[in-house]
Amino acid sequence: MRRLAGLDVTTKSVERAARAIGADIAWQEQQEIQRAMPIDLPVIPGVPVVKKETVGGEGKLAGRPAHSREVKPGCVFTQSSPVSGSM
Repeated sequence: MRRLAGLDVTTKSVERAARAIGADIAWQEQQEIQRAMPIDLPVIPGVPVVKKETVGGEGKLAGRPAHSREVKPGCVFTQSSPVSGSM
């Protein structure tokens, strides 16, 4: 800080400031989470498929063939600008 801004700052004061800023960011994130609307989604253990898609797959019971496949949904997007109101 001295070299860049001509300020004498102790390591401890930088640590305290960083912790305070981090705590504030965490608090803001929790507020956003609390404002989010909860969505009740059904729990689906697997997606039924035709036999040819499970060939070689083992079922839940030993020696039994699989009848479904696990689904892992995801989302891919590009954010081109900051979300308004986030800071």
